Amino acid sequence: MVEYFKSIKLPFSDFNKLAIGAVLYIIPVVNLITGIFATGYILEAAKNAMNKKFTMPKWKGWGKLFVKGLLAVIITLIYFIPAMILLFIGLGSRITIFMPVMIVIGAIVGIVTFYFSPNAIMQFIHYNRFSAAFRFKDVIKRGLTGRYLIAWIIAVIYTVLIILIGSGISSLLSFTIILPFIITGFIQFIASITMLTIIAQAYAEIGIPKKIKKKR
Repeated sequence: MVEYFKSIKLPFSDFNKLAIGAVLYIIPVVNLITGIFATGYILEAAKNAMNKKFTMPKWKGWGKLFVKGLLAVIITLIYFIPAMILLFIGLGSRITIFMPVMIVIGAIVGIVTFYFSPNAIMQFIHYNRFSAAFRFKDVIKRGLTGRYLIAWIIAVIYTVLIILIGSGISSLLSFTIILPFIITGFIQFIASITMLTIIAQAYAEIGIPKKIKKKR
């Protein structure tokens, strides 16, 4: 059974570790790099959740965190390439009828990708192999299960709610200039770690795929 409340409480279980993750997301532009470390950390938390360990990992092995986070970003970008191509074609088209059709198709492909891609990330962190993320048969098969669907929906709803709450608070404090950035950093880290630990639990409960045979 997916422990949703444990995933929701996880980021708040250690404020110091939460603060470090939030800081890595706070500074605009710079967070394009520092956010990769945070992503690697979130993946470590997700891997723990696969084994029902709901404790915030230690911030250590920064080089490893960066590499893992960077590979996850690359995997996500690769998955979204078809949707981006369709959208660019649609936006760049001069044919009036063709433009909205391509944009709609691109948006649909993007939504489908957003649904299945977390499974690819789970396979990557489970096997610790970049190629594992592109075992499309497993990614799709596991994504079509009811357990994954429910976990994904709940994770997305929670993410949307916490972002809306954060945005509301940021708007009220916009006169401070700095506080909205701080709140955004915390919200981004909290939402990401909660969503991926929920998905990670569903991934493990569906059943771990067979081991990948090493090529000789």
